[in-house]
Order: sequence, then structure tokens, then C-alpha cells
Amino acid sequence: KQNGRDIQNYQLFNEVRNQYYKENKTKKEYPAATGIGKAHRGVSIDFCAIKESSGVKAYSINNEKQKAPYAYAQYVLVGESPEGKKEKQAPQFERAKLLSTPHADVLFLSGTASIIGEETIGAGDLEKQTEITAQHLNTLQDYQNLIKYSQSVSFSRGEYVYLRVYVKNISDMRKAKILCISHFGESVPMAFVLADVCRDNLLIEIEGEVKL
Repeated sequence: KQNGRDIQNYQLFNEVRNQYYKENKTKKEYPAATGIGKAHRGVSIDFCAIKESSGVKAYSINNEKQKAPYAYAQYVLVGESPEGKKEKQAPQFERAKLLSTPHADVLFLSGTASIIGEETIGAGDLEKQTEITAQHLNTLQDYQNLIKYSQSVSFSRGEYVYLRVYVKNISDMRKAKILCISHFGESVPMAFVLADVCRDNLLIEIEGEVKL
């Protein structure tokens, strides 16, 4: 609650992030990012910042099956708008960010969930949501998808360096582990975290890193 208005914590985060970007961001694109709930008080921020140079370039990578989060309609954003604002600020992040250097190409995958267009798919169905999420992650790192958004064509087959899996309900944790191993394989390092996801009908969200 904020002055009698039902405002989601994630929405407050989006409002603050937008204000910071207005004051400091110099490029049109956004970073790859994940905003996720936590059980204890406070805010934790973990980030990787690299300055572009002649040999280091960053590219925004999208997935045509998913609407850009910063273009989401108002009705899919949870809760009311903050006091004094007519509309809620949509999340400002890219689906993935490709960092290309002379030595390696790395793809940072934003928090990804079972959303097609801007609608949740498989509400209440952990197996379906995990399947759709895995498909999205595989699409983002697919060679044909990468070359649409970057200037390089020298990518090798992608390899997941790690995946962090956010699971909403403790009762789903064991099943989530089984499902993720079946989709990504036992050799992929995966961390499973109990955390709230931004929509009530989303049960799982996955972020990660891919070496190309």
C-alpha cells in the first residue's frame, strides 16, 4: 500500500529505474536485467558494467515471440499506478544482451518466463511454463536469431555457462529441478532460488549466461 493505493513492489522498482535512466542513460537500448522478489527486507543489486571500445560491442537481442517488456500494455502491469501518475512504467530491459569481444562472445539472458506476446501461457501449470521458458531461452541464443540483431556471423554453438532458476512456490522446487534438467541437461550448472515472480500466474523465471 502507498497512500491507499495498491502498488506492486516490482512496479515501484520500475518507476525508480525509469527515473534513473532518464537522468543518466545515454543510449536508446536497455541492459539485460532481472527484477525478482525476495523473502527478506531490502534491495539487492548485482550488476556487470563494461565500457564499449573499438573491440568491445554490445548488442540487444530480442525474441520475436515476446513483446519487448518496455512496450507492455498497462493492463498486464500489476496493481495501480503511483500517486500523481496516470500510467504505470513498463519494465525497461532487453530480452538478452550480447557482449562481443576479440576473445569471446557472451550472451546475458534476462529473467525469462512463460510469456508469449505479453500474455502469460500455462497459468498454474509449472510443466508448461518451464517448457515455454526453455524454448524462449533457446531461441534467444539460436544462431539465426543472433545474426538478426548483431553484425557478427562468427558465432559457434552456444553453451550455457549457468542458469539461475527462480521458483515461486517451495512445493514446486523438486519438480522444477527435474523439469529444468530434462530441458537443459545435467551438465549445465543451475542454481534454484525460492523467489516471488512479477505476475501472480507465473510460477518460474530463468536467467542465465551463454558462451558463444
